[in-house]
Amino acid sequence: MENGDQLLLAQSLADAQAGKAGPDDWDVQFSGLDPASKLVLEIDRGDIGSTQVTVFNYLGNTPVPVKTFRWAELRWS
Repeated sequence: MENGDQLLLAQSLADAQAGKAGPDDWDVQFSGLDPASKLVLEIDRGDIGSTQVTVFNYLGNTPVPVKTFRWAELRWS
C-alpha cells in the first residue's frame, strides 16, 4: 500500500525488457462503500508492455470475474 489508497505493483526493468510477466495477486476487501457511488480504479504504468487488472466478486462460494481492465497506452502530461 502507498499513500493509504494506492496499490503498488512493481516489476524490475530487466524483467520487463525481457518480456517476462510480472503477475501479482491481491485480495482487497472494499467495505463501507456507498452502493450508490462509483468505485474508480486507475492504472498508472511504465513504458513497457501492459497492465491487466481483473475485479472478482467473492460474495459467493466461488469468485466470479466482474470486469477485466487492460491498459497498454502511455499517458503524457
